[in-house]
Amino acid sequence: MFLVLGSGATKGSEAKVRHDKSQFEPPLDHNFWDQPIVHTIFTSGRFPALSYYRSRILSPSLESTWAEVDALLKLCIARPPSPYVLSEAKALHTLESAIRAKADSDDSYRQKLRTDGIESRLPSIALWELLDLVRTVFGEIDVDNANSPLCSLINCLRNEGLFSGILTFNWDTLVERLYPELFHYPDLYAHEGSSLPLFKLHGSLNWQFSQYDVPRREGSPRHPEPARMIHPTPDSYEQPDIIGATFFKQEITLDFQLDERARFFRTLWGRAAKELSEATGIVFVGFSFPRTDFHAKALFKSLVRSAEHKHSLRIAYCHLGDSDVLETTMQEIFPKSMARHSQFRGGLKELDRRKDELVAFLRTS
Repeated sequence: MFLVLGSGATKGSEAKVRHDKSQFEPPLDHNFWDQPIVHTIFTSGRFPALSYYRSRILSPSLESTWAEVDALLKLCIARPPSPYVLSEAKALHTLESAIRAKADSDDSYRQKLRTDGIESRLPSIALWELLDLVRTVFGEIDVDNANSPLCSLINCLRNEGLFSGILTFNWDTLVERLYPELFHYPDLYAHEGSSLPLFKLHGSLNWQFSQYDVPRREGSPRHPEPARMIHPTPDSYEQPDIIGATFFKQEITLDFQLDERARFFRTLWGRAAKELSEATGIVFVGFSFPRTDFHAKALFKSLVRSAEHKHSLRIAYCHLGDSDVLETTMQEIFPKSMARHSQFRGGLKELDRRKDELVAFLRTS
């Protein structure tokens, strides 16, 4: 069986994110902008373009901000030009002094500004700032293996011979810090022995993507520290390789795209789909199918269409949010005529406490 982890798994694992030697609760998507660590890091001086968009977006959700700024960028680079181009150019002029002050103190920021035309500069630099913010918020994680419910759950499933690997939509490196030797990243580096797959379908903050003469990607579970984020020239850059919380995820959407990142992520998603098609059980922890993740819905819906899974797939899930909404979503994706369900209300701690029940459910024929 596979574990599928969402942001609730990081919070439920008793992990803490760290900044300047202080520990904080890890933010979830729906309350990201309300969290103390974000308030500590996010200032208009460090993130001038992103601050402009945040002043216009009321939702505390990270997804809402990322999706809206990404949509504006696509409208600004569209042909023929969108009416949004004029309004964003005016806003850029208003923010000129704040952006110039940031560029004067940050050479990579200054080089990034030179890569974009005037029509798309503001949303493009805001997305660069947003990536920097996410990298800073989630880049350092502290977790106690001995007291982590996630660690306890994984160890139990391994001891029972039920555990095949992890699929996660999280960018953080919680799993890598818990188990630096147990997992490998499929399609990212050659692995030896009996290590298990850790599919990070939205990328990872420790995956270093470099664009110089040719694109290059590096990453290992043994090195969980966040990747560099620099822009040495207008035509070259290095940054963490993650897919943002947007509606139109071109990295996994466009089959005709020749971009190296698109080829890599489409291959990764395809390999994950194959592995999942051979699993008899899937356990969802802290993942509730956010509205921008209809690609994830499509991935899991494809499983129930395979003949070998009819009436045999076992689906377990735990979540601290609205359990009724999650139950409805799960039944939509995995109809009860095609799969057996078991819900564990109360989050990861409750699932860990009742892990014997989970094992019995996964073993049912």
